[in-house]
Amino acid sequence: MTTLEPDAADLAEGRRSFWLLFPVVSLAMFVSFGDNTIVATALPALAAEFGEPTRAPLIISAYLVAMMVAAPVFGRLGDAFGHKPMLRPAAGLFIAASGLCILAPEFWALVAFRSVQGIGAGGLVALASALLAERIPPRQRAGYQGYIATFVVGSYATGPILSGLLTEFADWRAIFLLNIPFGLAILWFARRLPDRDLPRAPFQLDIAGVFLLAIFVGALVAISEAGARDTRVAATLGGAAAVALILFIIQERRSTHPLIPPAVISDSSIRRVNLAVMLYGVCSVPLLVVLPIYYRTVHGLSSSEIGISMLPISVGLVVSSLATGQLVARTGMVLSWAVCGMTGMSLVLAGFSLVPGLSLHAILFGLFFIGLGMGTVLGPVQIVVQLAAAASDLGSASSTIHVSRLMGAACGTALSSTILYVVLSRDPSAQALFEGLMTRSDVPAEIRPGTFDAAFSAIFGAIALMALACAAVAASVPLRKL
Repeated sequence: MTTLEPDAADLAEGRRSFWLLFPVVSLAMFVSFGDNTIVATALPALAAEFGEPTRAPLIISAYLVAMMVAAPVFGRLGDAFGHKPMLRPAAGLFIAASGLCILAPEFWALVAFRSVQGIGAGGLVALASALLAERIPPRQRAGYQGYIATFVVGSYATGPILSGLLTEFADWRAIFLLNIPFGLAILWFARRLPDRDLPRAPFQLDIAGVFLLAIFVGALVAISEAGARDTRVAATLGGAAAVALILFIIQERRSTHPLIPPAVISDSSIRRVNLAVMLYGVCSVPLLVVLPIYYRTVHGLSSSEIGISMLPISVGLVVSSLATGQLVARTGMVLSWAVCGMTGMSLVLAGFSLVPGLSLHAILFGLFFIGLGMGTVLGPVQIVVQLAAAASDLGSASSTIHVSRLMGAACGTALSSTILYVVLSRDPSAQALFEGLMTRSDVPAEIRPGTFDAAFSAIFGAIALMALACAAVAASVPLRKL
């Protein structure tokens, strides 16, 4: 009798393959996505050392946009030359750039080294996702995604705490030292993976596509840098980014070797999932960047206290990521959990926005539920894209998820930065106090209540709207069950 369920031998083989892959995939995701959370916690210390409080978010944005450009390039390289072989140069680049960040003598050097680090990280996430897709059957993959997601979001729990402790009791440069042993471990575990003889896509780099994508993401970085000070500049850069994006899409449809194959772009489920992931990036990453600044300026927390205060959202992420993976594996329902989770996240953030002046305890309680919502998305969307894509396009298809998330993260970081400084610029005394708090090593015991309420209420409100939009798009994806 024919059955769609895997037999015992297939289950055993899938389990063995997964546990060989697990260290490589989880560590690659851990260092790539967790690094920005770790650095975000140290932003006040970085701003204090370099004297750049208004430009500190650029350290985050530079990493994100470099990942965005690199992910599809490494995805295509993996499809052409093998995902395992291409993992080595990606890890090597990440390790080398982390070492350079430790040695950075001034602010712009650190931004440049973070960009190089982001290129390596983009390769790691694209290739790790493709490795999992090519070696594990979809139904088993659904359950295993929960384990990987749990390990990855564990970086959100441990990363900020380690970052806060290292920054306060050692030096912010120590946070980049953590990446080097992790990168070496990725290389060592990757050597243990068996080679696979799979269909390979022909490779020819779409130079025009890379160039247009670089212009697009460069405009996003410029918005986060200059747009916060001049709304006309922000509008001009936004227009340039939109034109570059349109030309990039046209180029990808014309190119014989596109970064993202037309078969991937044309699939309705993949298109809608990527839109949902982009909206997820708009609301999730900027929230993790803004929270340390909020804790510092509104509640007067030190670096180590900021790290500990990131724990509730991190715990929520871990719990929901693991639970969502098991629910998808058992029910076959893929994105229903993301719809519920992002709707709940939107409601909590709306409360933050509409009720300014909440106590720290109330904020921490709400952040746990925000973490529960955030953890329902990334595992299921990977499954949808990998199911819809052809075997020869797994690397490119998987990279679209990371590109969309990073695109949203860069847009969201630029948006939150712009909102923060546009609102603060209306009150010169509040802006001066904000910059003073971000550049001082000591934090005054009392901060005037309500000074920054309008700015952070606007940011929380904007993120709430994006979370609700993410839930609506996820609900429209055609592929609903495995």
